[in-house]
Amino acid sequence: MKKILVSLPDGVVNIIDKELIGKVGQTRSDTLRTIIMNWLNTQGYLAKGEKHEEQPSNTEDQVTRTEDALKKLKNHTKNW
Repeated sequence: MKKILVSLPDGVVNIIDKELIGKVGQTRSDTLRTIIMNWLNTQGYLAKGEKHEEQPSNTEDQVTRTEDALKKLKNHTKNW
């Protein structure tokens, strides 16, 4: 496993701290890892071979929470 340093705007960190920690992960790193891994999974990048149209998710609830979190982050960062 590799570590990657990521810089995020304060607003995104605030969303992670106030709304996502405890729901998507227990720490900032865990939360970001969950968001990234679930996005890659839903896009089919973690499946064997090439990208697929649909991939089964770890759990329906977790994917829904992750997608909601990504939408909030996307909407929140439009102005940056």
